[in-house]
Parts: sequence; C-alpha cells; structure tokens
Amino acid sequence: MLAGVGFAFAMGWLVTTWRPQFLVLIEPPAIVLTLGAGLLMALLGALVPARSVARLAPAEVFRR
Repeated sequence: MLAGVGFAFAMGWLVTTWRPQFLVLIEPPAIVLTLGAGLLMALLGALVPARSVARLAPAEVFRR
C-alpha cells in the first residue's frame, strides 16, 4: 500500500513537470482514507474465504 502512495507522488510530480497546467495535489487526509479503505478491503477479502474453509473438516479441505 505504501508503494502505491509513493507511486502516486511520483506520478503527480511527473504530470506537473511535463504539463504544468495540470496541478496534482495529494492531501494527507486522502492518503489516510485510502490506506484505511485498502486495509479494510484486504481484511474482508481474507476473512470471507477463511471463514468458509474453517467450517470444513481438515481432510475435506485437501480434497477440494
């Protein structure tokens, strides 16, 4: 996730350098909100499959 923030800053600098008429402004609250949303989506994306696998018997998990 932090690599994405660094990439956004780099691309913002690149766009502003190549085309000065376009102002790219990245605000700290937007970074925090984006990191929080990404973390929440990752946790939910891992929780759903983990819950379905946890309900199966151990031998059943390896048969599928």
